[in-house]
Amino acid sequence: MGKKGPPAVWTKGKIEEAFAGFAEKNSRLPVAREMNPQFGLPTRRTFERYMGMTAQEYAELRYPTLLSARDERHIQTVLV
Repeated sequence: MGKKGPPAVWTKGKIEEAFAGFAEKNSRLPVAREMNPQFGLPTRRTFERYMGMTAQEYAELRYPTLLSARDERHIQTVLV
């Protein structure tokens, strides 16, 4: 599956918008393999370069509710 359109030129603001858009559209945080332009997000390395932290650290600061929901889904999956 290829990229959709030309390569994005990432800025801190565009990354914040893309991350927020993904979270809103999917009602969850992206998983590691989704940190990719084909999902409308920067790569993990690009994210870290512009944001100064990992996507996980960013999620802990900005999206604690979605993070706890993800943890709960993981626990339920493991229990099944």
